[in-house]
Amino acid sequence: MNESRRCLEKRRDLEEFRISTWGDGGKLYAKNLELSRPILEKINQVIEKVSQQDGYDMVFDAAGGNIVFALPQDDITEIVLEELKKE
Repeated sequence: MNESRRCLEKRRDLEEFRISTWGDGGKLYAKNLELSRPILEKINQVIEKVSQQDGYDMVFDAAGGNIVFALPQDDITEIVLEELKKE
């Protein structure tokens, strides 16, 4: 096998490795999902608990960027964080 062909194969192997590790649905994505899922489930449980206790009909995720304006007194972030610290 000549040198240029071997080099092309190595580059292809490297690209396949990059995609399978860091690409959409790759190993890193799967591991991140596996590790973050229990944390996100706990956060969502606390948000639901606080929302029901305080009578909120809806709670929005401001990080998603879909909220144009909200009154500061309607932000339950600190309440949720305090509840998470208790557990």
